[in-house]
Formats: sequence, structure tokens, C-alpha cells
Amino acid sequence: MADEYRSYLLRLWRVEDDGGNWRALLEEVETGKRQGFANLEKLIEFLEEMDKTEKQTGKEVGNGIGNSDTPGK
Repeated sequence: MADEYRSYLLRLWRVEDDGGNWRALLEEVETGKRQGFANLEKLIEFLEEMDKTEKQTGKEVGNGIGNSDTPGK
């Protein structure tokens, strides 16, 4: 099994108009693809699903990030 490595830039900010909830933007460094998340729970769900999918298929799902800059998409 080859070593696997991915690099992401994670941006977090708090939205006061939404009860102080955190928003997240995850950017894949190699491709520049971005995925926005309306809350931290959605970010964690995304990461766990990516990990689960890779373990089941044995394939890297590094391009699972879409081109959305809009949180929650």
C-alpha cells in the first residue's frame, strides 16, 4: 500500500447573525477545489464519509470536494 497524503486549507469563521455558529470552507490545495459547510457537523460528516468511502473501495477520494464556495452546499 502506497503512502497517502492530502493537503487541505481549512477556513473557519463565526456568523453572529446565525446564533454564533461556525462556518467552514475546505480547499484542496492541489486542485483548488472548494467545499463550503454551513456548520462544523457537516464538515465532520463530509470527512468521515470520505474516509469511509476510501476504506471500502481502497481508492483515494481526494477529488470529493466540489467547486462550491457557498457554505452548506
